[in-house]
Amino acid sequence: MPNHVHVVCRLLPGAELAKVLQSWKSCTARRANAILGRKGTFWQREYYDRLIRDEEEFERAVRHVVSNPERAGLKDWKWVWCAAGEDARATAGLETGATSL
Repeated sequence: MPNHVHVVCRLLPGAELAKVLQSWKSCTARRANAILGRKGTFWQREYYDRLIRDEEEFERAVRHVVSNPERAGLKDWKWVWCAAGEDARATAGLETGATSL
């Protein structure tokens, strides 16, 4: 999304969500600010997290993330990562610079 990010992930044992997000935000903020030629705050401080307890919730979360750009009017947006069949690592947009999981 152009103004926010959705991520479905599993943390490694011992990892803390707050530390992982701080690392992601720090790294991506530096890179985005460099690309945009700006400085200062890039991300908002808060985030919304949700614990996924079973396969059904996982599938619902992935469907939400994948369909979010289209609901926002970004049909065929090149930066959408999506599952293909049973391989959740397959992505769209690789030719435009998106990286696979």
